[in-house]
Amino acid sequence: MNNIKDTDLQAVMRRVQKLLAIAADGRANPAEAAAAARMAERIMRKYQLEHADVIAEQLKSSDSLNEAQAKSSLSSNDGGTSRVPMWAQNIASRVGPFLDCKTNILFTPTGRRLNYMGFRADVTVAVWLHNYIVASMIRATKHFADQNPAARRAHTSSFRRGYVDAVCVALEQATQEKCREMQGESGSRALVVAKDRAIEERFGKWEIKDKTPAAPASATAHMLGAAEGRKLDVTRRAVEHDSDAPLLLEAR
Repeated sequence: MNNIKDTDLQAVMRRVQKLLAIAADGRANPAEAAAAARMAERIMRKYQLEHADVIAEQLKSSDSLNEAQAKSSLSSNDGGTSRVPMWAQNIASRVGPFLDCKTNILFTPTGRRLNYMGFRADVTVAVWLHNYIVASMIRATKHFADQNPAARRAHTSSFRRGYVDAVCVALEQATQEKCREMQGESGSRALVVAKDRAIEERFGKWEIKDKTPAAPASATAHMLGAAEGRKLDVTRRAVEHDSDAPLLLEAR
C-alpha cells in the first residue's frame, strides 16, 4: 500500500512542479500563471486531504522530509549573505505556517541562507511561493525607484517594507482561513500535528519568528508599497467558491 501511495505522490509532485514552473516563467501570461499556481495548490491540498493517514505514516520515515533554501537577497546571485534581511525572515515566518513548514537560518560556507523544512511536497510549494513573493517585491520596488529617481535609499527600503507588510497580512489571513476550514476535518488536523512532530524530531525546534522593525523612514513610501503589496492576493476561501478566483498569488 505504501509503495503505491509513494508512486502516487511522485506523480502528483511531477504535475505540481510542472505547473509551478509555468507559474514562475516570466514568459507565461498572467492568466496562465495564475491558473497554474491555482491548480498546483489544489492538487496538493486534495491529495493530502484524501491520503492524510498514509502521509502521517510516511512521516515516520525521515525520507519523507526535506529542507530547501529560499531567496533572501535582492541580488540575482543568492548563494548566501552575511545576514538574512528582516523582510525575508518576515515572509518566511508567514509562508511557513501557511504551508505546514518550519523555517530557520542555515549557516553555509558561502553565508547564511533562509531554510524551509517539512514534508517534501510542502517544502517544494513553500519555496516557490516565497521566491514568487520576493520576485514580485523586487519588481515593484524597482518600478518605484525608476518612477522616483530622486528617492533616497531609505525611501525604497520603506516602500519594500510596506509591500512585505501587506503581503504578510494577507498570508496571516489565509492561514487563519485554512485553520477554520480544517476544524471540521479531523484527518487534516491530525496530519498537521504529525508534520510538526516529524519536523521537530528531524530538524530540531529552531524556527524563525516575526521581526518588528522600527518605524519606516518614509510613511508615504511605506503606504505606496503596501498598496502595491495588496495587489498580490493570497486567498483560500475564494478558491472554494469561485473557479476563476486567484489561489496563491496573482497580480490583480
